[in-house]
Amino acid sequence: MNITKEQIVDFYKPCGAVKESDQSDLDYNEIRDKEGNLVQRYYSKAGEKEGEETLYEKSVITRRTNYSGNKMNGPMEIYESGNLLMITNYKDDLMHGPVYVFDANGISNKGNYKNGEKSGLFLVFEKGELLKQEIFQKNKLNGFSVTFYPKTGSIMESGMYLEDLKDGQWTVYDPEGKIIKKTYFESGVEMG
Repeated sequence: MNITKEQIVDFYKPCGAVKESDQSDLDYNEIRDKEGNLVQRYYSKAGEKEGEETLYEKSVITRRTNYSGNKMNGPMEIYESGNLLMITNYKDDLMHGPVYVFDANGISNKGNYKNGEKSGLFLVFEKGELLKQEIFQKNKLNGFSVTFYPKTGSIMESGMYLEDLKDGQWTVYDPEGKIIKKTYFESGVEMG
């Protein structure tokens, strides 16, 4: 999957994560290994990271991060073998905002973080098809969860989580949508 830097920047601009800045007043730093391969390049001001930092392995990009006041602030891109694997956003060194994880077929995971914790709807995809949706509050499953059959998209299982534990009625369906089993849980304990 080839997503350009421009597409990522265009994605993050509406949420204010990317700001056009003049880095002319910053010091440019470059670190190389013994073989001369680029390992890291970054900008700094008064000894603190400021602006973009890029990490490399054997001169192939592995991560691009933005800093403000020596803390990660703004978008972060993680690469594997030079291909974009994940984009997310940071605020004061904590994940904060949307996160997208990619595989060869496109988006494999999509969610949101707030102050370093999973928050809101998280989606899991396989080959572009939705497989699971879950709701998080303060890094814990809290809310309705649904798992789907691959290819058909029909519901396989559904129920509620409360503080990371199954709670209430959970229902399992066959691929045609017929109920196979209903199970009741109370704080993660199966009640029948």
